Amino acid sequence: MNLQEKNTSYVILSSDRLDDMISILYAKEYQIIPIKGYYRGQFEDSVIAFGRVDNDNLRKDVLFLINHFHQECAIIKYLGETFVKKIFKDGSEKPLGIVMYNTDADNISYLYNGVSFSFVEQVRYWKPTKKEDFRVGM
Repeated sequence: MNLQEKNTSYVILSSDRLDDMISILYAKEYQIIPIKGYYRGQFEDSVIAFGRVDNDNLRKDVLFLINHFHQECAIIKYLGETFVKKIFKDGSEKPLGIVMYNTDADNISYLYNGVSFSFVEQVRYWKPTKKEDFRVGM
C-alpha cells in the first residue's frame, strides 16, 4: 500500500455515523477499505475510499460528507499529486506528510494489515513573485 503513489487518489474518513457515510460512498461507486484509527488509547473505525473519479468530484464528494455528517475534516489525496492534504469543512486544505509506524501519541495512527501510518502537518512555503508581495521591513 503506497499512500503517496502519484496515480492514485483516496480519502480517509472517520465518523460516529461511518455506516451512513459508507452507504453514500458505495452509491457513488467508491471502493471501501475498512481500517482502524488509534488515538490516545482509543480505537475508532475508519475507511479509505477510492474510485474512478476526477479530483473535482472527489473534493466535492468529501466536502459533502464532512458537512453533512458534521465532521471537522478528512484526509484527501488527489490524482497526480504525491502529497496528502487535510481538508476542512470550509474547503481549506493543509499539506500533510506521512509517517510510517508512528510512535508519537499526539498523532492519530491508522492501522491496516499490520501496517501503521500517520499524518503530520507540513510547513507551507510561499515564494514572492512580484514587487507587491514585499512589505516594508522584509
